[in-house]
Amino acid sequence: MANLGRRRQRQWHFSDSRNRLSGKQRRHVRSIGQPISPTLKRGVIRCRRCNSRIVSNVDHCPYCGKNLLPVHRRLWFWLIVVVLLSGTVFAFVYFNAPASPTEPMRPAQSSRPSVVGAPAGSSYKNLALGTPVTVDQLEVEATRYELGPTGANGAQLYVLTIEFVNTRDQAVTLYSTQWRIEGPDGGRYDTYRGAAADGQSISGNFEAFELAAGGRFTGRLYFLGDVATRVVYQPSALAYSEDLLVTWTVPRPPQQDGATGTGTGGADSAGYDTSGTSGSGLA
Repeated sequence: MANLGRRRQRQWHFSDSRNRLSGKQRRHVRSIGQPISPTLKRGVIRCRRCNSRIVSNVDHCPYCGKNLLPVHRRLWFWLIVVVLLSGTVFAFVYFNAPASPTEPMRPAQSSRPSVVGAPAGSSYKNLALGTPVTVDQLEVEATRYELGPTGANGAQLYVLTIEFVNTRDQAVTLYSTQWRIEGPDGGRYDTYRGAAADGQSISGNFEAFELAAGGRFTGRLYFLGDVATRVVYQPSALAYSEDLLVTWTVPRPPQQDGATGTGTGGADSAGYDTSGTSGSGLA
C-alpha cells in the first residue's frame, strides 16, 4: 500500500518535446510564419494596409481587399514587358532595315518614239529603211537589210545594219534582244547565232553593248529565215509594249540568179545589198 501511495503521489512534468512522455528536446521547432504542415504550404503574414494576420497563400486580403501578389506575378506587369519588347524590336528593325520602295519595282517603260524630222505625233510604224527615230534621247536607224552568208544547213542568212547615236549625258546599254524581224506570216524571229557553210562562227557584233554618252555605233545582226517584211525594234529591253514598237518595212528582195542566191551586183534602191551571199555582211 505504501508503494501504491508513492505512485499516486508521483508528479508528471511536461516539456516542449516531441511527445509529452519523452524528455528529449525537439530538434526542429516551428517558428512564427512557418507552415503548420509541409503539405499545406501556408504561413501567416500581415496585410500591409490593414495589418491583419492572414495566411500567405491568398491573392487578396480578406479584410480590406488589398492585392497581395508580387509585382512580377501581376497581369499589368507582363503587359508592360510585352509592349516594351515589341517596341524595341520594331525600332531595331525600322532603323536598321535597308530602305525599300513603297511600291514593287517595275521595268522602266520607254517614252513614245518620235520620227526625226517629222511633225510631232507622226507614226513610227512601217517606216522606210534609213528613217531615224529618237527614243529617250537615243537615235536609232535601221539602214540596210542585206543578203548575208549561207548557214551551215544551207539556209540563206540576212544581215541587218543599225546606226545608234547616243545624245544622252550618260551611257546606255544596247541589247540584241530588242531586235527581231517579221515574216510574211506575221511570225517574229530572233537573231541568229551559229556557223556558216564554211564553218566560220556567225553572230552579231553586239549583245549587251554599252554605248558611251555622245557616242555612235554601227550594229550588225544576223537573221535566219525567208523573206522578211518588217524590222521590229523594242525600245525597252525589259518592258514590252506593242504600241511602242518601232517597225521598218523591208522592201521586196532582189531577184536571185540560181539557187546560190547571187544577185545582179551592187545595191538596189530599196536597201538590199546584192553583191553576193558568201561572207557578205560579216564584220
